[in-house]
Amino acid sequence: MIAAQAKAKGMCETMQRLLIFGDSNTHGTEPGSALGRYGPETRWCESAARDLGADWRLIDEGLPGRTTQVDDPVMGAHMNGQRTWMTALASHAPLDIVAIMLGTNDLKARFGADAERIAAGIEGLIAILRAQSTSAWLGSPQLLVIAPAPVNVTGARAAEWHGSQEKSIFLSDAYRALAERHGAAFLDAGEAGPVDPDEGIHWTAAGHAAISKLFVAAVWQMAITG
Repeated sequence: MIAAQAKAKGMCETMQRLLIFGDSNTHGTEPGSALGRYGPETRWCESAARDLGADWRLIDEGLPGRTTQVDDPVMGAHMNGQRTWMTALASHAPLDIVAIMLGTNDLKARFGADAERIAAGIEGLIAILRAQSTSAWLGSPQLLVIAPAPVNVTGARAAEWHGSQEKSIFLSDAYRALAERHGAAFLDAGEAGPVDPDEGIHWTAAGHAAISKLFVAAVWQMAITG
């Protein structure tokens, strides 16, 4: 790993550096709130950082509304994950592990994307990560592909997310196959339990605690296997 190599050479960077590139569930958005955000004591990224300990530097790049590969005509072109992916990687290099958890927002009806197309967006990010021009300065961080939890949107936003529940249940298999093709680790965030039942997109506090434990276990396994 890059940070481990730096430590061996007596360089400044000694911690394991881990970047999580995601959307509102990485950001910690509260269910039913456009702007509300759980506090650091609840957010799963913060919890994972505490459990990993002082030898790890966890960077959470979570942007509410972010997609894998498409400009959003409602929220803005900057929601396209591929537009800011290189910036995130370069800003936080060197990195030992990169985790990607995107795809939920691609399920919105206006994008007309199925699970295969959404997985193709993740594959585009992987291609950028592993391009020779990128690895020249980033190195070769391990990759963790995280399938987002299925959604079940009701109420005022149901029309915006029409058909999303049916498509979301296929993301896990599509992402698992993608991870296997690229030699990446895989985590199914749906194993953390369902999202908030009254809102259908974001995790409850209990969900944040559950995904944090799954994530930390996956990271420790990656650290062991190298």
